[in-house]
Amino acid sequence: MSERIVFIPQKKDEKTFVFDTALFCPQDRLWLAPMQGLTELFFRKAFAECFPDCIDCAVTPFISVTHGDISKSIRKFRDAEPARNIGSLRIIPQLLGEETENVLKYALHLNQMGYGIVNLNLACPSSTVTKRNRGAAILKDYRKVDMLLKRLTDRHPFSLSLKMRLGFDSKKDLDNLVAVLNNYPLHSVIVHPRLATQMYDGEVDLEGFDFVYKHLHHRLIYNGDIVSENSFITIKERFPQIHDFMIGRAFIGNPLLAARLKYGEISHPVSLYDFYDKLQKYYVLYSLGIEHIELLPFEMQEKINLATMNKMKEFCKYFAFYRHLYDKTFTRAKTLTELSSIVFQTFQ
Repeated sequence: MSERIVFIPQKKDEKTFVFDTALFCPQDRLWLAPMQGLTELFFRKAFAECFPDCIDCAVTPFISVTHGDISKSIRKFRDAEPARNIGSLRIIPQLLGEETENVLKYALHLNQMGYGIVNLNLACPSSTVTKRNRGAAILKDYRKVDMLLKRLTDRHPFSLSLKMRLGFDSKKDLDNLVAVLNNYPLHSVIVHPRLATQMYDGEVDLEGFDFVYKHLHHRLIYNGDIVSENSFITIKERFPQIHDFMIGRAFIGNPLLAARLKYGEISHPVSLYDFYDKLQKYYVLYSLGIEHIELLPFEMQEKINLATMNKMKEFCKYFAFYRHLYDKTFTRAKTLTELSSIVFQTFQ
């Protein structure tokens, strides 16, 4: 079944609310969650063009902190280069690392690039990350968090934001962790209310989040399982003082959700295929660095098309899931042209 989106970026004022429930208010902000390989520049650029003024800020996929001369790792910063992000979403770059001095070195480099806020990843549950004592593994010992924050907030020209979970394999130290966070001048704290060992399985722990909500003294951003207007309203009703909401998978699978949450309805028509088409073009341009694919040798064109098709299939799985479609429809495509045709027939 085809779907046509009608979208109007209405401007809110202090006396106007979009929802009948009057739950979305002028202070509310929608954040795009960082997802490696998915919410990079090509996605943010396409989203900003198709759904302008719907997402207020995006945290970039993490930049991995390594030892050695930072000039040898300069390619890592390409996704956050300000000039490349013109016309895209506003971003806060994220770092993934455990060694304080190197994290600080990278944060200072980002500050020199023009970023006043840097986010530190204490949330990634992937075993490839946590086995190196990075991401959510740092939460195993709140004293490690204390040492990191003491150095990273010590009279530096940038503000520090954190993305974290309730703990690694237990939330028994959550009270100590919150007490540590309250000791430092943080820009914001993004909390995904699961343990790292849960990955993305099971229900979010709203009781655990409630503890943070009641005791943390910083700007708190909710992240986790907002997939519809109803789930958004549930979180708003339970935590009325929260005004920042981070969403990842649902904004990929249903990009219209941001518009619906923020504005409700209507203006110029945008189909999901229009969004897919921009994703495909910007992936080739910004990620693969190819401006004129038709000028390349045929063998190279085939490689570019294969890489693009595989990346677009990742997005199609999300499109299918959030529209209750059978994703084999997309995965059976053998060429990029065939995949694009299937997407066009499904969503135009």
